[in-house]
Amino acid sequence: GALGNAWFVNEINIVPNADAEIAALDGFEPINSAVVDQRFKEEIIEGLDNNNAEIILLEYKPNYLKYNSNSIKDGIAIFSEIYYDKGWNAYIDGELVPHFRANYVLRGLQIPKGKRIVEFKFEPNTYINGELVSFTSSIILFVLIAFVSFKEIMTT
Repeated sequence: GALGNAWFVNEINIVPNADAEIAALDGFEPINSAVVDQRFKEEIIEGLDNNNAEIILLEYKPNYLKYNSNSIKDGIAIFSEIYYDKGWNAYIDGELVPHFRANYVLRGLQIPKGKRIVEFKFEPNTYINGELVSFTSSIILFVLIAFVSFKEIMTT
């Protein structure tokens, strides 16, 4: 019954809230359908038919995932990765796109038809800001050490 790293679904069951979402998971078939909270309704398209669509994991790192997708119709893919919106960004062919929570804990993404490269990157603002502060502090420390060394050489 394992579905792999990602798969396309043919049906979306939209429910009113998270409680209904987890309750709807009882007895559903994840190979064909997904359960989505209505707050993500804008990300869902109608008329899914992805029987011949495929999506394959190409690269896996803790902060980066890359997939190759090929389908003849626009579709919805479900990824066997935990949904966490505070830092994970989705890209299709290099363009930032919204993703959503499906099946209470997994990631879902609308993917346009054709051959596509899908990427998930972990890019939290706190990490980027921390890296900037760390880099700036290192430069200041280097300049301070250089200044003290230069002053010491000049006084001897």
